[in-house]
Amino acid sequence: MKKNVYVCGPTVYSSPHVGNMRPIISFDIYNRTNKYFGNKINFIHNITDIDDKIILESIKKNIPEKKITNIYFEEYKELLLKFNIIFPNHMPLVSENIDLMINFIQNLIDKKIAYKNNGNVYFDISKFNNYGNISGQNIQENKIFNSFKEKKNKLDFVVWKKTNKGINYDSPWSKGRPGWHTECAVLNNKYLNGESLDIHGSGIDLIFPHNENENAQYEALFNKPITKKWKHLGKVEFNNQKMSKSKKNVILATKFIKKFDADTLRFLFLNSNPTKPINLNKNLIQQSFNQKEKFKNIFIKAQLENKSKINISKIANEFLNWNWTNGLKLINKKIKLFNKNKSNASEIIEIMKLLGFNFSKKILNNNDKKLFKKWNKLREKKKYKKADKIQKELFDKK
Repeated sequence: MKKNVYVCGPTVYSSPHVGNMRPIISFDIYNRTNKYFGNKINFIHNITDIDDKIILESIKKNIPEKKITNIYFEEYKELLLKFNIIFPNHMPLVSENIDLMINFIQNLIDKKIAYKNNGNVYFDISKFNNYGNISGQNIQENKIFNSFKEKKNKLDFVVWKKTNKGINYDSPWSKGRPGWHTECAVLNNKYLNGESLDIHGSGIDLIFPHNENENAQYEALFNKPITKKWKHLGKVEFNNQKMSKSKKNVILATKFIKKFDADTLRFLFLNSNPTKPINLNKNLIQQSFNQKEKFKNIFIKAQLENKSKINISKIANEFLNWNWTNGLKLINKKIKLFNKNKSNASEIIEIMKLLGFNFSKKILNNNDKKLFKKWNKLREKKKYKKADKIQKELFDKK
């Protein structure tokens, strides 16, 4: 089976914090379990390199917008490598797909789903009966919208914005740039030709208006929802507060890796069902680091045992269906069995590879196994200091 998967990507105006990494790490685990069952994944992950935040950062630092987006896009790709993410099949930049977006918007206008006014183009929600279905709220009671004289309805949203600020593009309506909600609809269409995704992922904070608006455009134009299934990842907070630069409580992903490692964050996300919020604090991070180390040590030890039969389909299925806490319970049972009689060493190895830990790429050679035997003898003779040095050499092996 082939599955089309889309995850909303970052706006590349600053370094990602650990909360920004939750969707891509979570879907990496989902994609890996799909591949375990033989499913082919067409993974699309957009990169927003046109945005007001980028313009503000450009003005603030007196650096060209393109330079800023290049810096942070390259940093993001490096983070994907460090977090052992299987790279998406497609990582389209908004700036490289402007013509597609103009054509898409023109189609909306031609079908009278969108209208022009003073160089701007707006989506007319009165032409789309399912508006509000994604977020499940009464749109008429929503108070986040303001009335604008040039809009037919206060809920209509911009799909082309007339502006002379920052990088802008020629269009039949004005110099400007596409609306944020339009990019996801257009980029999905680029790779799906009007078909629906199998699953669309994003942060829970993007349900409304972003996911609502991208779906409205897509479904209104193609008579199909943008996706068959949504998966909204829970928020990541720090000490019961939303991470934000203004509160100075942001934990950058690059700094997290330096202090702990990428596998610690992967375990931290694995230890909670994906839609649930996570409240980070020092204790939780330390606990995740300690538990990750236990997994790493078990993985190393499993390589030193004889091969065994492998049956981890039940575990893989729990992660495929996003039942991660159930999956971890089953893994802990496998670990208890291993600690008891070492009869399932190959299963332990396959589980750690399935979950995508960096340490699962550390394969021991014959020399390593000899060192382990030496370690065992030193432990038996109670020469713990020498034994600990060998253990560190084994477990820190790259």
